[in-house]
Amino acid sequence: MFKKTGFFLSIILILASFTVCAGWNSAGKSPAKPPEISIKAEGVSLPWVVGLNTWDGAMYKREDTFKDFFNKNHEIIELKAGTEITIDFKGYRPDEVAIVGFILNDKGEEVLGSGEPEVIKEITSKDDKIIFTFEENTEVPSEAIIDNYVIRGFRINCIWGENECEYAFVVKAKDPLLSSDAQGYYQVFLELMDEDAGLQGGVKYIALDYKNALTENKKILEKLMEEYCIANGYELLIDDYEGLIEKGYINEKELYFPDGIIISFEDEKLLEDKLITNARKWRSGRGAIGATYTAIKEDGVWEVDEAVTRGQWIS
Repeated sequence: MFKKTGFFLSIILILASFTVCAGWNSAGKSPAKPPEISIKAEGVSLPWVVGLNTWDGAMYKREDTFKDFFNKNHEIIELKAGTEITIDFKGYRPDEVAIVGFILNDKGEEVLGSGEPEVIKEITSKDDKIIFTFEENTEVPSEAIIDNYVIRGFRINCIWGENECEYAFVVKAKDPLLSSDAQGYYQVFLELMDEDAGLQGGVKYIALDYKNALTENKKILEKLMEEYCIANGYELLIDDYEGLIEKGYINEKELYFPDGIIISFEDEKLLEDKLITNARKWRSGRGAIGATYTAIKEDGVWEVDEAVTRGQWIS
């Protein structure tokens, strides 16, 4: 007997409350078997597999569709965030459709700790096609990053009357932490840590002050900094100079942070591919360093452009 997994139960709940293609004329032909479809992104065909759930009154026990995709050694195509994905049912549009995304490992297994499956709700329909946008997923656990890529799998659950099947395809995307503008700040931070490294000698805390940073990706920056601190034996604090005085970390009279340093950013400009920021590393009134740094994103990777770093100062 076919055993419904947690995924299939969740799909049933999704379909019970949500038919993604609102306004879709569901008078399409009912196929004798799961139809051959096409899945394309920017004109490139994406490989897919299909598995039966129920068909002609029979319930099917089968292999996981992602495992099937990997076992067939299909190519995993790289996509960029914002790419439109078009699924063409070629005359056999389903009565109901649900699309759910997952983060996978290199064996086609769902990565634990990657959060709830991503239910794709923003879907449009045209003729026998449905279209959705491949969005960036920033909630990616570090163990899901494989050679700077994240593997994303999508299941397409389709119903024609009493018949139900599941299509699946798998793509990959650059690690969103590499392309996020938070990476620009992080690269500046690494530059600061290398400069006058004696300032952080014997410290326990790194305090991040980003109140004057223009980025909307502060949570990603926190994650990058947290991973750095864990790897290097520090504890991350999210606070500014005044807050650290109030909490007793900084001796205000002596202008001294005995157990830590403050990393702060005050931006001049933030564009999609460029960050110009006045950044500093501070431990005391006589122990600080900073400059106006420029970080550039090229081919999706952020780096500090040392050639245009200006106004470096040391106290």
